[in-house]
Amino acid sequence: MIFLLVGTGLCFVPPDSGKPGWLMYAVGAVFFCGGVMLLLMRLENKVYSKIATYVFLVPFLAIFHWVSFGAGERLGTATTPFSVSHYVNVRTPFAIFTVLIDLAIVAGVIHWLFKRRKD
Repeated sequence: MIFLLVGTGLCFVPPDSGKPGWLMYAVGAVFFCGGVMLLLMRLENKVYSKIATYVFLVPFLAIFHWVSFGAGERLGTATTPFSVSHYVNVRTPFAIFTVLIDLAIVAGVIHWLFKRRKD
């Protein structure tokens, strides 16, 4: 329930300067859909949980694609065991992670299509 409340509350927070207006709605949707997904996992019928997982992925990937490939600078803090660096471009790690998730989704869809074709 906490995720549902946080997700609903985040939808009413205005984005920082330079951020698109839809960004906080997407962040709120990630938390809200995550809460729904956790609630649905407790049901015996796991189909609802799978559907909620796919709905969760849409705003999650929208945020990661915006951070990775959207216009403007993406500066953050990079922490290693030996140093802390501020104002580091964080696009590259986000882009790698985003592309890997996209490839995993495409591979899953292709696997599902081949499996469905055999049946």
